[in-house]
Amino acid sequence: MGVKIKIPIDKVVFNSSSYVDPNGRVFEWQNKILRALSPVYAEFYKENSDVFADLEEKGFIIKTKITDYHVDGFDLVLEHERVPFVTYCIEWPPDMLKDAALLTLEIV
Repeated sequence: MGVKIKIPIDKVVFNSSSYVDPNGRVFEWQNKILRALSPVYAEFYKENSDVFADLEEKGFIIKTKITDYHVDGFDLVLEHERVPFVTYCIEWPPDMLKDAALLTLEIV
């Protein structure tokens, strides 16, 4: 990690559905999808980076990398690969819900 690049908090607009994550907040900045992590979860992410890398390799989670960005109030900023479109579980048919449940169980 090099010198931290500070993202001014007044330039951060958190994703409106990001409030459900107690460990961090998702936002877009300079056409990048970023997640700012709380201090406790930042340590958890760093300590378990091999687990996250394995989940990424299996295609279970999207590609994510640690950045040199900093946002006040958070200890770590990750960059996520952009997905082509967003869907919500209330839109999914039963088979998709089942697949999501089975994937969650496999990850756990």
